[in-house]
Amino acid sequence: MTVEQIITAAFRKLGMGRVPDAEDLADFLEALQSMLRYWASKRVLMYASTQETFPTVAGTASYSWGSGGVITTTRPSQIVNMFIRDSSGLDHPVGMLYEREYLAITNKSLAGRPESYFFHPLYPLAYMYLHAVPNEIETVHVSSIKPWTEASSFVALGNTISFPVDYEAAIIHNLAMWVSPEYGVIPSAIVKDIAASTLYTIMSHNAASQVVPVVLNFFSGVGSYNINER
Repeated sequence: MTVEQIITAAFRKLGMGRVPDAEDLADFLEALQSMLRYWASKRVLMYASTQETFPTVAGTASYSWGSGGVITTTRPSQIVNMFIRDSSGLDHPVGMLYEREYLAITNKSLAGRPESYFFHPLYPLAYMYLHAVPNEIETVHVSSIKPWTEASSFVALGNTISFPVDYEAAIIHNLAMWVSPEYGVIPSAIVKDIAASTLYTIMSHNAASQVVPVVLNFFSGVGSYNINER
């Protein structure tokens, strides 16, 4: 769907009785971007991890990640899995370290093939620390969780947002809920129910499908979610 199609559908759900004008479209576009960034910050709403590669640099243990960093792709919020593929095509797993575990390593300059990593998700650049320090150029394969709004980049009404089929109703109905206070409109009970149920379904499906460490690293429990919270 295009951004404008999503906005128009959400506009209808509010029962405005007219077509959205240019000002409405601009307001809804801003709200849509804000809502999806909020969803992305919840992480459990990520539909899938991103697979990518980057080369190690001999003698370099730390790698900045993000726009302007050593790794120039979108800054991830979390690493799911990592391995190094050598020149013979063999894969070597690279395990995760918590910050306290990385800091406890006495000899951080030890050279060799990395067997572990510590990921520090700072902003605007995240940092990846490998241990041991790479002693040759090899390819790192990494799966990471990235903000969905950035992976589905959109800035204009004519842009297409690519998302799983079950996201459509959730985005449209929750966008209507998200914008309703600005328009002084109270959404119908049906819109409220669909917004809540579809969002809950997405959260449940994605939480179940994610790799276990993704859940364990960020959640100690599951709380309630208010679709009107901004």
